[in-house]
Amino acid sequence: MTGAGRHVDSLRAGSVVLWAATVLPPVGILALVGALAVNIPFQDDWDMLSVVTKWHAGTLTFGDFWQQHSEHRITALKAMIWAIGAATDFDVVAGMRVGWTLSVIKLGLIADLIRVSLKDHARHLIAPLALISSLLMFSLVDHEDWL
Repeated sequence: MTGAGRHVDSLRAGSVVLWAATVLPPVGILALVGALAVNIPFQDDWDMLSVVTKWHAGTLTFGDFWQQHSEHRITALKAMIWAIGAATDFDVVAGMRVGWTLSVIKLGLIADLIRVSLKDHARHLIAPLALISSLLMFSLVDHEDWL
């Protein structure tokens, strides 16, 4: 094998290692959610509880979704929380798992955007930037997003 061939194989092996490392932060966060999450509403969860309780009581209206929350309207978010709450009887841990799933999808989209942007000019940067994105998105600094 020539020196150039070994260099290409080395780059491929490094890329595989980086892609494998990209998966570790989301898996670690999922493991922490599984081990540490409790089914008790926390902070803003209490504000969203009214949508689920009104649904259970049969008094839910569109106005409950449109109601102002901290100077803005979060109709789509309330609808998503209602759907999760209705399906799981307001299991907060299920909401955490849905948030994790949406973040994994977002990471996949960001990695694909990086790939499409750099495939012709800087292919060697795709895997490292995907890893950095994973580390930033699934950081324990944002523990309130996960637990």
